[in-house]
Amino acid sequence: MKFLIVNGPNINMLGIREPAIYGAMTYDGLLQMLRGAAQTLGVEAEFFQSNSEGEIVSAIQRAYGRMDAIVINPAAYTHTSVAILDALKAVALPAAEVHISDVTKREAFRQVSYAGMACEFHYIGEGPDGYVHAMETLRRKLDGTLRVLHCMPRKAWEKARDAGEITPAGACLHCAPPEFFHRLDMTRFAGEEHVIVSIDPARVPAPTVWETGPENPGRFYPHIRGPVPVAAVDAVLELRCEGGRWLKNPEFAAYADR
Repeated sequence: MKFLIVNGPNINMLGIREPAIYGAMTYDGLLQMLRGAAQTLGVEAEFFQSNSEGEIVSAIQRAYGRMDAIVINPAAYTHTSVAILDALKAVALPAAEVHISDVTKREAFRQVSYAGMACEFHYIGEGPDGYVHAMETLRRKLDGTLRVLHCMPRKAWEKARDAGEITPAGACLHCAPPEFFHRLDMTRFAGEEHVIVSIDPARVPAPTVWETGPENPGRFYPHIRGPVPVAAVDAVLELRCEGGRWLKNPEFAAYADR
């Protein structure tokens, strides 16, 4: 499994450039960290950084036929470059957008992401760990182990099971990745027995769109825009809570809360 890790302008100045925003880690330190993470994940990572928009476009184009996925931090080109967006769309590889800082809480001009429009996954404001989380998710997507979780009353699940599909009550079925599930307000599920439904998005005909949650625009949650066949559900687990907090099921021990 081969990933291209692309960094845009001024990322080579990490450790010097505005450390209060971007941290003290240098670009060489970032590469060292990511090489170790890639090895742990069983991923072969190739790194590219440029301050030139055209060179970034060319690097993305060269990934076609060679790479399995792209992790990209376009930096300042995030907010200006339709060319990078078009390159990502052209090669049509699974892609994840990363930003070291939380751009959703910065200047107004940083609120538009052109490159992000071609990326399925987004990791914003997680520091260097965002690159690792992007690689983890892309690896799961490619090896078929990516799962999203939906919480529903047990009676509703039994009705859906018998009907053969889970039908969204509104425009979409709201889900969460296992890493973010602990963030949900469990008090909303009090008073009735609920279950956690584990869904394989690859087995759902309807699109899964990762969009921001209302509490934090830097966190992206999977929304399934259509019915979910029961055949796409690979586990139904008891929802266990205490004091309004989720007691993590042992099946999700491999997923670190964040």
